[in-house]
Amino acid sequence: CVENWLLAGVHDTCDPTPRMPNGIHSPLLQKGECFLGYMDLPDKCPKGEYLKVVGCTKARPGNYVRDEKEYPCELGYYAPTEGLEHCLPCPAGQIANVTGAIECMGCTPGTYANTAALSECAPCAKGLFTDAYNATQCDFCQEATYSSSEGLGKCTSCPTAMTTRNIASSNQSACVCSLGTYSKGGQWNCVSCPASSSTDAIDSTSEADCLCETATYMPIGGGVCLPCPDTMVCPRGSSEANYALYIGQADGDVT
Repeated sequence: CVENWLLAGVHDTCDPTPRMPNGIHSPLLQKGECFLGYMDLPDKCPKGEYLKVVGCTKARPGNYVRDEKEYPCELGYYAPTEGLEHCLPCPAGQIANVTGAIECMGCTPGTYANTAALSECAPCAKGLFTDAYNATQCDFCQEATYSSSEGLGKCTSCPTAMTTRNIASSNQSACVCSLGTYSKGGQWNCVSCPASSSTDAIDSTSEADCLCETATYMPIGGGVCLPCPDTMVCPRGSSEANYALYIGQADGDVT
């Protein structure tokens, strides 16, 4: 007679049903008599409990009770203790990817869950990363780094002396020569400007882009920037070649 009790919403008749095609009876009673349970059973089980042959029973961990029947928690939800009327949603940053979960699992580095009650962690997109557990969002790869695949826990650094124009770069091709360097003999070969000189922008492609700092000048034939002669003024980018072209037009100015 398991599950055959007279209880609101469970059984209120001895008639045959699709589940009990032979009706409800006990082999200990005469044929045709209906066994409906002990008279001291409650009319209805408390919230979070359902009816079994031993009486009202609390829902097991990982389950909940609805209409006095036990059901497993759905994806994205969990029940850590017994006797719950409703399963709890996993918080953002955690998931439940099986039914009947008793706890949530945290997202691992490279993945995130931005809302509650999710069953899967999403991978960080290209150009993004997260090195945290239980992440609710991904972060942008910073300058001089990139991530070319989804689901990364860290960004890859550009080659030596290289940087990127923007954050959230998604490919190594975004790496260019950094300030104070220029490319020489290939895209990934950046060399430093001569001493006391630098470039005005990143991604320079020629040593000619290297400009002498204030109070220095580039001698004819190139090389290293030299200190500005006494009694002369040398603004940034000064060159002896310029002075030779304009000598006499602006005495004391190498520009």
